[in-house]
Amino acid sequence: CWMGSYGASSPKGTHLWGPHADIQKFILPLPCKTWAPLVTKKTLADGRVQVSGNSDLKGSQAYPPAFGHATVGVWKMAVERPLPPVKKLPKIWGGKVDKWPDADLSDVFQFLSM
Repeated sequence: CWMGSYGASSPKGTHLWGPHADIQKFILPLPCKTWAPLVTKKTLADGRVQVSGNSDLKGSQAYPPAFGHATVGVWKMAVERPLPPVKKLPKIWGGKVDKWPDADLSDVFQFLSM
């Protein structure tokens, strides 16, 4: 997936991971255009290359608004799939930290364990 396909000033490749085929709906063709560079490169006297982020790099941290709209659109069109039964939740904490019982994350962990 390319953020440039959603209006970003640079191509910025993004890897999307998900358990359902709906994730493929985010793949759009990358427009052919001249992209704004996010870094400047300078060859030093000893032959090493120094790479520095320019002011556009900071602006590329956030997802473009069109990607947010696409995310909501894909979510709204997604078919609700029942979660498979899980005998017990994965032991990711080892009992050593607060498991946030008040957050009721059992459905989230069940989904992530698929």
